[in-house]
Amino acid sequence: MPKKHLTKKHLTKKQLIDSKMYYLRALEEVKLAKEYEKEITINLKKLCKKYNGKLLGLKYKIKNPDKVMTKIQMKGDNYELRDVLRYTIVYSTNEYTRGVYNVFIDLMNNSKYKTKHKWVKQQWCVGDMYQGINTSWEYNNHFVFELQFHTYESFGAKTHGDLHKVYDEYNKRKCESIYIGDQDYIMKQCREKRDRMITLEDEIPVPPELNSDKCGYDIEEWYKILNIPSKLKKGKLKKQRRKQTKKRNKTKRTMNSLKKDRRRNKTKRKTSRQSKSKRN
Repeated sequence: MPKKHLTKKHLTKKQLIDSKMYYLRALEEVKLAKEYEKEITINLKKLCKKYNGKLLGLKYKIKNPDKVMTKIQMKGDNYELRDVLRYTIVYSTNEYTRGVYNVFIDLMNNSKYKTKHKWVKQQWCVGDMYQGINTSWEYNNHFVFELQFHTYESFGAKTHGDLHKVYDEYNKRKCESIYIGDQDYIMKQCREKRDRMITLEDEIPVPPELNSDKCGYDIEEWYKILNIPSKLKKGKLKKQRRKQTKKRNKTKRTMNSLKKDRRRNKTKRKTSRQSKSKRN
C-alpha cells in the first residue's frame, strides 16, 4: 500500500506546532540571506569579471522557504544551514584549475570572508560520486553562504542530468551513514545508486591538472600543480603552515602512541606466556 500524503488533518498537534516552528525558522533564514545577498553578489561578480568566470543560476540563488523547511526537518533542529544563499561559478575544463584557485585565494585574502577545512568538499577524484567543488564561507563573521565551482559539463550534470537525481536519492536514503557491507546498504539500493553515480561521473571530463593523484590537493596548494608562486598572503600562509604542522604533529603523536601500545601489548603477551609456562 502506498503511503498517504500527510495533510493538516493527519498531523498531530505536536507535529503541527513543529512544522510551524520549522517554517518560521526557514523564513528567518531567507530574510537573513536577503540582507547580505547584494554585497556578496557584487563581490562575486567582480571576481568573475577579473578571472573570466561565469556566475550561473543567480535567479535561484536564494532557496525557497519550503525547501529550507524540508531540509531542517530532514537534518534536525541543530543542523547548521549553509546553503540558503548559494552561488555557482563555472569555468571551461581547461581554465578551471587556475580560475578556481584565483577566486578561492582572493576570498581567503579578504578579511570579510572565512572558510573552514571541513567546509571545502573537493570532489574531482574517481569514486567521489560527484564532480565539482562545494565550499561554504562566513561573511562578516555572521552569515554563511555556499559557493560551488563547476565546469560546464559538471554543472550540466548537476542541474539537468541524472547524476543530481541519483545523488539526491542517495542522500534521502541516508546511505552515507550506512556501512557499505551492511545489509541495509543493499536493501535501500545504496550500492545500486553508488554504482550508477560512479558510471555517470566517468562521463564528465576532469580538468587536466586535477587528473590522477592531484585530484586530492587542497585548493590553497594548487599553485604547486599550476607551477606559479602562491597568492596566499604571508600572514595567511603562516597560519596555514601552522595548521599543517599541527596536523603532522598530531599524526606523529598518534603513530608514536600506536607503537607504544604495540610494545605494551607485546610485553603483556610475553609475560603471560612466561607465567603460564611457570605454572606448567
